[in-house]
Amino acid sequence: SYLLVVAVVAITACKTTKILPDEPVIGNLPERSERLNSQITLPFEIDIVTIEAFINQNLPSGLIESGSGREGNTTRYSYQVYRNKPVRFSAQGNELIFRVPIDVRARGSYTACGGFWEGGECCSVPNPFGSGCAVPGVTVTEHGDAAPTVDVELRIKLEMQEDYSLKANTYLKGSLSGDTHLHIDLIGNLIRINIDIKDKLEKPLQKFVNDFQQDIDHKVAELVQQYDIKSEASKYWVEIKKPVQLDSFWLDIQPQKVIFENLNASNGKLRMAIGIAAKLQVSTVKPTVSDLPLPNLTLNENTQGKFNIYLPAVVNYDYLEALAKEEVLGKKYEKENVSVKIRDLNIQGIRLNNKGALLVRADIKGKAKFKRFKGSVYFTAIPSIDHTNKIVSIEDFRIEANTNSFLLNNGLPYLVDNFYYNEIAAQLKYSYAEEYEQYFTLINENIKHFEIDDLIINGELQEISVPGIYIDEEEIELLLIAKGLLRSRIQIDQKIGIK
Repeated sequence: SYLLVVAVVAITACKTTKILPDEPVIGNLPERSERLNSQITLPFEIDIVTIEAFINQNLPSGLIESGSGREGNTTRYSYQVYRNKPVRFSAQGNELIFRVPIDVRARGSYTACGGFWEGGECCSVPNPFGSGCAVPGVTVTEHGDAAPTVDVELRIKLEMQEDYSLKANTYLKGSLSGDTHLHIDLIGNLIRINIDIKDKLEKPLQKFVNDFQQDIDHKVAELVQQYDIKSEASKYWVEIKKPVQLDSFWLDIQPQKVIFENLNASNGKLRMAIGIAAKLQVSTVKPTVSDLPLPNLTLNENTQGKFNIYLPAVVNYDYLEALAKEEVLGKKYEKENVSVKIRDLNIQGIRLNNKGALLVRADIKGKAKFKRFKGSVYFTAIPSIDHTNKIVSIEDFRIEANTNSFLLNNGLPYLVDNFYYNEIAAQLKYSYAEEYEQYFTLINENIKHFEIDDLIINGELQEISVPGIYIDEEEIELLLIAKGLLRSRIQIDQKIGIK
């Protein structure tokens, strides 16, 4: 019987347990992160001296209004309104402002009565038989002059339209800058006449606006149309889609939309900026040119001239497997009479709790006391980024649930211990330091200055950020983004009214 027991034990020791857990189900992977737009601004300048000249020529000049009046029995005044000075141009936001200097000459008088006023006459004795005076009173009249200057604002509001046209609307601003009251001091400063003539100033100018508004609006539109904004935007839309070579790489520019950025004016120039929003990506191969046609203009959005260049930093699982296999294949891991040897590794991407994760399959064989085993065990891991050392590694590396259950149910609890798969985890690392330095130098040197047709672009690299990792079934993509600012100008030799 002793020999029989020995034989049974020997047969049992030679039997190999197959490890065959259910393979984890691969779920839908997270969406790839949306590429952010970069903004390339196209600045235009249009000379508006012709508008200023038109207004100066057609705005009434010389004596444009006069009048007189009285207030009660004591106060009388007369005034003349002149425009003899040129219009001054400025701008505020999307409005052209033409300040019209107005000179006012006024004369006033104050008559004091040594008695009382009766029917507009100064009396000392009233008429007992009717109106008027029986005896006139003594009057003293003081005269004074005033010459204020005020500014009336003629404004042209400009509005860009989705079809790239510019709409102009001329109006007279209701408020005047300066004091519109006539202040006439009499008898030193004992008596002051205050007469508001605001409506008298605005009346002739409002007539000018009514008479010439359509002409001014048409003049502005005509001037702007000399420079076909849509045609220019279309030209740059085509040019900007062409790939830009950066050493052995290519800058792939995929324009998405055209944005009206701003409109302002100063120093006799109407300045406007059209921004092209594009997705920028560095490619190792020459990219194909987008066939997206010029879209309508997007209004009310600021481009701010920022760039986000996506850099290729992709690691496929074959590469990761090769790195790990060099370290772990064929090695024997032992602990308390349990030995494990890893024969092969396989890595793929899965979705785990709505996050991208790695699924690692290790083909193993080994023995524990009197039992041999072989088969596949599965582990899950979450990639993490070490920004300081530029390393992608894994964390939360643990045995997968189905594998765990199988090992416990089949008398292999010692394989749930982490004594051997910690070694696997230690080898699943990838350093992107070389790519980081390479791309930082590449972008920093090439983005400083490059030209697309007559558009000169100067970039300033501010940082390379790593916002995260995208995992799919084939590879891990490290989101490596060069961020900074783009400033651009158009180099134009001669265009009508444009510099």
